Amino acid sequence: YYGEVSDIIHDEGESSVVPAGPMPAPAAQGFQDYASWWQELISGFISGSEENSPTEPVKPVELEKCGSCTCGLINKKTRIVGGQVTYVHQYPWMALLMYKKRFYCGATLINNLYVLTAAHCVHQFDKKHISVRFLEHDRSTANESEHFDRKVKWFTEQKDYNSDTHDNDIALIRLEEEVKYDDVMRP
Repeated sequence: YYGEVSDIIHDEGESSVVPAGPMPAPAAQGFQDYASWWQELISGFISGSEENSPTEPVKPVELEKCGSCTCGLINKKTRIVGGQVTYVHQYPWMALLMYKKRFYCGATLINNLYVLTAAHCVHQFDKKHISVRFLEHDRSTANESEHFDRKVKWFTEQKDYNSDTHDNDIALIRLEEEVKYDDVMRP
C-alpha cells in the first residue's frame, strides 16, 4: 500500500505528487519511488519530453460536459461477478482490453483520454492490435448493454516494471479518441 494521493501540482512545467497524509514507515520509500514515476510520467505529458507523449497539451477534464456525473459514484442494474451482484453500468470507469478483438485484461478509465492497467497487459504487445472497450457488462449477451471501443494511441509501462517478478506492474494507456462523459459514462 502506497497511500492516497491528495493532489498533483503543476507549476511552471514541473509536476509534483502530494500524498494525502503521512506514509507508514515501510511504505514510505515505495511511495516515493511510485510518486517519482508518476511525476516523471506526468511531466512527460505536460512538457512533451517523453518519447511517446502527445504533441498537444493535456487539457483538464471539462466537468460541465459531464452533465450530472460525479466521479466514482456507482450506477444500478444487476449481474453476478465472483458471487457479488453488480449492475449494468454500475462501474462505468471499468474497461476491458482486447487484443485482436478478444478480451484479455482489465483497465480503469482515469480521465477522458487515459486508462490505467497492469504493465503485463501491454508488455511486448503491439498497440495496433489493442483496443479498449467501455460499458460492456456481460460479454455472453449481445444486447444487454450498449458498449463502445477506443483504439490505443500509445502506452507506457512503469519504468521499473519487471516482467519476471511483476514488480511495479502498472501502465498507462493513451486513447486515440476522447471518451465522452454523460449520465452513464464517467471515470
